[in-house]
Amino acid sequence: MWYWESCVAKRVDLKNDELSSKLKLKEIARRARVMLHRRSSEAIEAVAAKVDVVIEQYFDDAGYPCDDGDCASPGSRHGVIADAAALADVIRSYDLKRDADFPNGEAYEYFAVLALCHAVQADHILSLAHEKATAGTLTDDVTCARQTTGVMATDWIDDPFTWWQEAGYHALEAMEASCWAERFAHERTLRAVDDLNRQIAVEVAQTQDLEAATKKTISETASRNAGRRHAGTNAAKRRAHELFKRHRSACGSLEALAEAITEMIEVEARGPDVALRPVAQRTVRRWLTDFGKNGRPPHKQ
Repeated sequence: MWYWESCVAKRVDLKNDELSSKLKLKEIARRARVMLHRRSSEAIEAVAAKVDVVIEQYFDDAGYPCDDGDCASPGSRHGVIADAAALADVIRSYDLKRDADFPNGEAYEYFAVLALCHAVQADHILSLAHEKATAGTLTDDVTCARQTTGVMATDWIDDPFTWWQEAGYHALEAMEASCWAERFAHERTLRAVDDLNRQIAVEVAQTQDLEAATKKTISETASRNAGRRHAGTNAAKRRAHELFKRHRSACGSLEALAEAITEMIEVEARGPDVALRPVAQRTVRRWLTDFGKNGRPPHKQ
């Protein structure tokens, strides 16, 4: 578990430690940490250990050989398959939401942790190279492409280009993992936007339905209220039509008939159980004119 062992041995704080600006490590770390802002250092370190385990298991299960047959040498799996690609293959089978150490985890966060680990490792190798250049002799546990081995400064690390090659490898791995993280984060944002748009569409439809129902209720209520307000007048109109048919031949003119019917309606409206409302004579006269045109009865309301 080279990530975890390296973090523990060097007491690295993946979330907060400052990285070198060389090879864009500082920028890669900043981009990764932005995606991990809601996570604690402990949670990030716990995921670093798990990411290491699943990637190591992936390589073991796939049977990828070492480049030169010596897994303890630097670059033993360089160029075979990127760690980010390996993680992308295996992460789909994991229930990220149920991780007790990393609750409600998102795929992009795991790739961000992977990016941080590689950036830290590249930074560590650069620091060892600087120490060697200034001190001339160095003995350290150097992590090399998924293997941690004790080496002397007179071994492979004597070649300065090897240091830069190894640091560059981890920087590239960090950048690729960062790109994967941003891709998954973007996809998550798109899904969230789609869900929000669907929710808005549902709420708009519900609002439109509610608006239509409200308008219908208001219209029906207004009609009922109008009917109640005009019930007495409508009853008087119907009664006027009945009296018109009964007494039209008894009066010499519509004016006389309108006066007589107005008085009869007024008398009947005084009764306690009658829903008639007294109306003006000119109103009754207008009704009689209307009744006489086609002989039609008043509209029943």
